[in-house]
Amino acid sequence: MGKRRYEVNDETAYRWCERHRRGDSFRKIGLDEGYERRFVARVVRQYDRHQHVQEGAVTLRDVRVGFLQEHLRALERAAEHILEITIPPSILGQLCLYLTDKVRPQVEAWQEAVRAAHPGFGNIESLLIELIEIDYTPSRTISNAPSILRVHTASGAVTEYPIDQLVPIVLPVAERLDKRRARRQAKAIIEALKQHLPDLWKPVERWEQVALKYETTWRKLVGQARDMGISEGLLESGLAKGLDFISKSQEEDSLPRAPTKLEAASDVGLWLFQNPGTRESLELFHQYREQLEAAYAELEDMLSPWELRKALLARQCKYCPLP
Repeated sequence: MGKRRYEVNDETAYRWCERHRRGDSFRKIGLDEGYERRFVARVVRQYDRHQHVQEGAVTLRDVRVGFLQEHLRALERAAEHILEITIPPSILGQLCLYLTDKVRPQVEAWQEAVRAAHPGFGNIESLLIELIEIDYTPSRTISNAPSILRVHTASGAVTEYPIDQLVPIVLPVAERLDKRRARRQAKAIIEALKQHLPDLWKPVERWEQVALKYETTWRKLVGQARDMGISEGLLESGLAKGLDFISKSQEEDSLPRAPTKLEAASDVGLWLFQNPGTRESLELFHQYREQLEAAYAELEDMLSPWELRKALLARQCKYCPLP
């Protein structure tokens, strides 16, 4: 009978497990090592259970890490879209909002739907859903598909279907399913963003309110300029000059008198500034532009990659797989 010993180190336990996996019995291992068969069996089983638990913990950790990385990328993409939607005139390079090539098609379609019931623009969330939905909608193609689909029935028979006849039936359904899944994914990402950054939507709503006033004032100024017969080519450049005069008026006591002819951008800007009918709108437009810039800076700070990482670790959303 082997010696009675009640403890072995991890190296010995590992060696016994490896021998047992290769086919050695507990009895043979005990005889070779000088231990009782039952003790060897208990050590091997305990070590295996411990290893199984550790491997499970590692697997779970890897799954969580992978999900959180994917989750962070989704939040960062949503944040990028918000900053694209709320881009201010100084970065856009023009006074009229929503004219970047990336969002113009979605915005134009969106405007058509909401303008009848509400002047100006709707809320950012609606457009954000559309943009995220595009990110998650796959592009389907049948370029590599076989020409014939063979279906095996329960009786063993084979039925053949030409792919070119099935595509007009199957593809539209698949695309509708893709769109539905993508929209659900978009809504889930926005909900997660709100839960990780519960204070985010307050500045978003402030931006929406200012943007609506900004656009309304823009349209009023453009309408007044057109009533004066100002050409389309001078509208925005003239308005930009008018804003310059607003800034200069805070530094200078007097400015030139309104011109009698509006042939250059500076003439249009000075007329907008000196004309009592447009001066108030121009000052409001200047004020709203400054507010848009400030609102964007606040959103930019809140949605920076560093803040998103901190928010992901500091606060869970309903989708986070954390204990």
